[in-house]
Amino acid sequence: MNDLKEEPLDQEDDEDSTTEHFLKLVVLGDCRVGKTSICSRYVNGQIVKEYRPTVGLDFFSKCVELPGRVLMSLQIWDIGGRTLAGPMLDKYVYGANGAMLVYDMTSEPSFLNLENWIAQLVEFTSGQPKAPILMLIGNKSDQEYMRAIKMERHLKFAEKYRMLNFLVSAKLGDGLTLPFITMGSEILGIPLTSSDVEQSIAVVRAELPFDNRGSHSNGARTRRKTTQSNVCCMQ
Repeated sequence: MNDLKEEPLDQEDDEDSTTEHFLKLVVLGDCRVGKTSICSRYVNGQIVKEYRPTVGLDFFSKCVELPGRVLMSLQIWDIGGRTLAGPMLDKYVYGANGAMLVYDMTSEPSFLNLENWIAQLVEFTSGQPKAPILMLIGNKSDQEYMRAIKMERHLKFAEKYRMLNFLVSAKLGDGLTLPFITMGSEILGIPLTSSDVEQSIAVVRAELPFDNRGSHSNGARTRRKTTQSNVCCMQ
């Protein structure tokens, strides 16, 4: 098994031997559910310490190599929670290959409002040649004792809308790599082996400077302000 490692893609032989795909991912959900923290932690390895509501959108990017030397460049659009009622949402989401819908596991309103987010997403992407792949993400899995949404409801919602689904903790960095890797592989039609999954989990654990044994994540298949960062994850 090769180790996953993050480094700039600057070697000519790597560039010549890989096939690169640019994927647009939109991250949707109410304010304070942790969308920016998820993106920042995954791309930069850093948590957003002070909450500031995203105005419009933030932008992140990261390149990852999948099995078969397929390079995917993830263009991650972190869309502000207040955008749902604004005039720009249609422009932000159109052309998305995948959509991650995030809710706060300790907040029932944030879970219920996902229906509205999905309705708008479906309406605004209906003219695309291919509908975006949907993923349900429950954030704050480290606060299990305050959980408002039981796993059964999470899974039923994912099944209703044929969504991939995961639980993560942006605070601890738990479970953040696998959703993005899974989304990209699903869009490109590249199956992940169990060793690929284990590798992605191992990389996250290696990056964490603290013990995260108290948290857990679950992944199951049920089918203009700008912040930019570029990181390559080579496998």
